[in-house]
Amino acid sequence: MKQKKRQNQPASISSFLFARREGFLLLELVLATLFVSIALVGVFDGFRTVIQAEKVIDVEKRASILLQARVWELQRDGVFQEGIQQGGFPHDTDFTWETATQGTEIPDLYRIQVTVQGNGEDMKALVYLRERNDR
Repeated sequence: MKQKKRQNQPASISSFLFARREGFLLLELVLATLFVSIALVGVFDGFRTVIQAEKVIDVEKRASILLQARVWELQRDGVFQEGIQQGGFPHDTDFTWETATQGTEIPDLYRIQVTVQGNGEDMKALVYLRERNDR
């Protein structure tokens, strides 16, 4: 009499991995969720970095515009006092300015260092301006 093969015989690993089956294993779903979660963390971290860089650029741009405005005001006024003067910007209270004015060997020519400070940024410009005598 022939013996029947056992129905409950354990399958080999290769037959388990490559067998045709319906659906997914719970382990496959957990791993897929883990990989997607890790990828999303990386994407959101990239967005955070871009937003922070945009804020820094915005502060530097504002400081640059205010620095140019202060130099323009000095040119427009054309009257200088030696020493250090400080002030603020009425339309942008996050920033302040400081000018350090020195005379030079040339009459009516002044060396002026303009500094704009605010939001952790310092922006400086060194300009030489001639005092206006037409006033």
